[in-house]
Amino acid sequence: MLPSSGIKASADNSINGVLRGKTLMRNITLHHSSTHKFILLNESEPGDEGGIRSNQYLVMEGDSAVLLDPGGFGVMPRVLAELLRHTSPDNLKAIMLSHQDPDIVGGISTWLELTQAPVYVSRIWLRFLPHYGIRTMERFIGVPDAGMTCTLDPGFDLQLLPAHFLHSEGQINVYDPSPRFFFPGTSGPPCCPTTWITPSSTIFPNTCPISNGSIGATCVAIGPPDSG
Repeated sequence: MLPSSGIKASADNSINGVLRGKTLMRNITLHHSSTHKFILLNESEPGDEGGIRSNQYLVMEGDSAVLLDPGGFGVMPRVLAELLRHTSPDNLKAIMLSHQDPDIVGGISTWLELTQAPVYVSRIWLRFLPHYGIRTMERFIGVPDAGMTCTLDPGFDLQLLPAHFLHSEGQINVYDPSPRFFFPGTSGPPCCPTTWITPSSTIFPNTCPISNGSIGATCVAIGPPDSG
């Protein structure tokens, strides 16, 4: 694990390296109650990760935190810098991966050096993930096809909901019952011509906020179909 000085240096380098003059969604608190926060940490640059845009989120209950879709290797320093504004990697109780694509998982081996948190991912991708330079899978928890509820701390539960083929087989959506936020990860086709890309609210009308009789949640991942 990197010493705290190394983490701070990485964060400083990331902040100093942010391109000036461009408006991006970074470090936006979407929900904040007395103990609970749901934060958009980062929206990647269009040129990051070969043009695949992705978003990374942090959920906090008190000092306990969960990182959703940490992103690829190229955006990892920036995501870390934004996370450090709120908490330390030592406080992560879990990392949750919606699916297996590089823009979601590519930086996971570095995160494993910074935190002892378990990683939740669909069970069908456990054999695939070692290709990202992961030496041992002992900290990975395979989510069953039917989904599961994760109790991270007393009073801090997140529901992992199956969303097979919404974007990828074995996809996981995360529902946070405290603010009633629904995180769908990537939605839509894995690739398409840019002329096809329209806002997700157009592709899935009336889904933001979602008005579903069983959830009634607000969708927190907004963007083109292939945005995380």
